Amino acid sequence: MKSLFRNLFGKWVWVNYSNTLDYRGTWRGGRFHGFGQLKYKSGSIYEGNFHAGSKHGFGRLISPNGYEYHGYWWRGHPHGDAFIRYKTGNTYEGSVKDSLRHGYGKLWDVQTGLELSGKWVVGKLEGTVEITSKKWTYLGPLPISDEPVEAIMKYDDGSVYKGGLLDFKRQGNGRLTFSSGEYIQGKWFENENVFNATQLDHQGAMWEGNLLGLKPHGYMKVSFPSGSKYNGLWNRGDMVGTLSVRKRREKRLQERAYH
Repeated sequence: MKSLFRNLFGKWVWVNYSNTLDYRGTWRGGRFHGFGQLKYKSGSIYEGNFHAGSKHGFGRLISPNGYEYHGYWWRGHPHGDAFIRYKTGNTYEGSVKDSLRHGYGKLWDVQTGLELSGKWVVGKLEGTVEITSKKWTYLGPLPISDEPVEAIMKYDDGSVYKGGLLDFKRQGNGRLTFSSGEYIQGKWFENENVFNATQLDHQGAMWEGNLLGLKPHGYMKVSFPSGSKYNGLWNRGDMVGTLSVRKRREKRLQERAYH
């Protein structure tokens, strides 16, 4: 009688299946089969496809604690392409295997505002990852150690940095290239200080020395496209004094011949 009631009316009315489950949907052989809804004692609700009593195919699971799963299932387990919202507010969009992130996917962290993309293996990111904020995009290994890693940073102003990075800041040997073609290379410290720097500016002049806050600091050598050169002392971008001025030997000879 119970089986007959389920088959005749189970599509439209909730059937108490156990102490923790209520079901409304289609049946086969006394088990959930086809499309239906499960209501748990905890307040969670699943709506989607079933096969032989298990969630199978596309379905949505929504829990009162904020967790949501919208995606595919395989024999009762989340498996395949999915969108997940965790109770923390974080979201994941990508591939899932046996309830874990597995394959390519994107995780958005609500606390930091960062989006982490890449290949997941049993819930963990491996290999080259892409991490995006509102101002930059990071490409490289997952930065989980206290040592700099070799990676790439692409900034929202079009500039690109390739070299050592620590906590998403430039640290170690690297080169920062601007969208204009200007660049700074050398040994970076705390993102904006560069030792043994070589800088090409917008006038084509080449600077050699140290930069503090990306500004000339200390003894600098400057070479212009015309061939003129000078050595000077700088203090955080302000020139303190010029030590010498030189021109190419060829130009001096030309000037002497002219006079």
